[in-house]
Amino acid sequence: TRGGAAHGAVGASAMFGSISGSTVANVVGTGTFTIPLIKRQGFSGRFAGATEAAASTGGTFTPPVMGSAAFLMADLTGTPYLTVAIAAAVPAALFYISLFLAVELEARRTGIRPVAESDRVRLTGRDWLNGLMFLLPILTILGVLIAGRSAAFAGVVSILVTVTTAFALNPDLRARPLTLLEGLVEGGINSVRILAIIACIGVFVGVVNSTGLGVKLAQIIGGLGREQLFLSLAVAALATTVLSMGMPTTPAYLIVVLTMGPALLKLDAQVLPMHMFILYYAALGAVTPPVAGGSYTAAPIAGADPVLLSFTAFRLTIVGYIFPFVFIFSPEIFLVVGDPAWSEIASVTLRSVFAVILITLGLGAVGRSAAVLPLKALAFLSGCMVLFADPMIFGPGLVLGGIALLMLRSRAAATDETTAE
Repeated sequence: TRGGAAHGAVGASAMFGSISGSTVANVVGTGTFTIPLIKRQGFSGRFAGATEAAASTGGTFTPPVMGSAAFLMADLTGTPYLTVAIAAAVPAALFYISLFLAVELEARRTGIRPVAESDRVRLTGRDWLNGLMFLLPILTILGVLIAGRSAAFAGVVSILVTVTTAFALNPDLRARPLTLLEGLVEGGINSVRILAIIACIGVFVGVVNSTGLGVKLAQIIGGLGREQLFLSLAVAALATTVLSMGMPTTPAYLIVVLTMGPALLKLDAQVLPMHMFILYYAALGAVTPPVAGGSYTAAPIAGADPVLLSFTAFRLTIVGYIFPFVFIFSPEIFLVVGDPAWSEIASVTLRSVFAVILITLGLGAVGRSAAVLPLKALAFLSGCMVLFADPMIFGPGLVLGGIALLMLRSRAAATDETTAE
C-alpha cells in the first residue's frame, strides 16, 4: 500500500496498546522503531509521530485485552469480560479504519508511492516464530474466556503459556534465563503501581461520598433534563477529557464513572455503553491539546514540533471524539447489548463505516482549492448526519455523503492522472 510503514505502525500499536493500556508506554515501546520507518518512506516527522500517537491511543479500547480497563469495566458493570471484549470490537475496528484511511490520504497528498516489490522486506522463519510468541498468549486468553473460565484464571494460564513458549522458541532467553526473572520483577512493580492508583481512587471515592459531591454532580447533570441526554453526555465527555489530560486513563475513567455515571444512567443511558463512552474520552486525553502526553512523547522521537504534532494527532483521532455518542443512541453497535435484531446491527454498522469514511475524507482528502474545500466540508457534515439514529437525519446524510464521495473520488482520479503525466 502507499501507507506502507505507517499502516504497519498502526497495526503494531493497536496490538501493543491493547496489552499495555498506556499510550505513553506504547509510543515509547513501538514508536522508537516505527516513527523512523515512517519518515524513511517519505512522510513528514510531524505526521509520523502523530500517526504513532493516535494509533497508540486506540490500544486502550482495542480487544481482546484493552489494558486493565476491560477487567475494571467487567467488574463495575457485572458483565462477563468476554462480553466487554466483543462489545468493543466494532467501535475499535472503525477507529482504526479511520486511521488507515487517513494514512492513505496523506500518502496520496504527498505523492508517496507503494514500495517497489524488489525493496520489500521478506519475513523469515525467525520473524514468524517471534510473532507466534506474541500471539499465543493472546489466543490463550481468548480460548480460556470462551471456555467460560474467569479472567484471573485466563491470565494465569496465559503467563504459563508465555513462559513455556518463550523458553521453547527464544534462544536468547535460554542463554540468559535471568531475563525472565527481570520480567517478573517488572510485572510486580507495575502491579503495585496499579494497586496504588486504585487505593488513591478509593480515597477519592470516600471523600466524594462523605461530602456529597457525587450526589451534587448527579443533580447538576440530572437537572439538564431527560430530553437533554445529549447535553449531559457532552458535559461528561468534556469532564473526562480534561481530567485524563493530567492523569492515566484508568483513574480518569474510574473517577468520572463513579461520580457522573449514576446521573447518566438516570437519563436512560445503558450501563455498558455509558462505561465505554467514558473510557473512550479517558483514553483520548493522551492526544488532546494542549497537554497531549502521548503526542509530546512522540515529538522528540519524530524530531517534530510537539504543539503542531499534537494538533495533527487530534485531527487523526477526531472519529474517536465523535463516535462514542453512537454508543448511547445506537447501542446495537456493540452486538451484545440488549437483544438487537441482525438487521439493526447491520444497519448501524454499515452506516457507521460510511460515516467514518466521510468524516476522514472531510478532514484529510487531497486538495485545498476553493473547489475541494466545500466538498470536504460536505463530506464531514454528512458523515456526522449519518451517525444519527433518526432516519430523518441520517437519510439525507446518506444522499449528501454519496454525492460528496463521488465528487471527491472523481477529483482524486483526475489528480492521479495529472501526476502520472
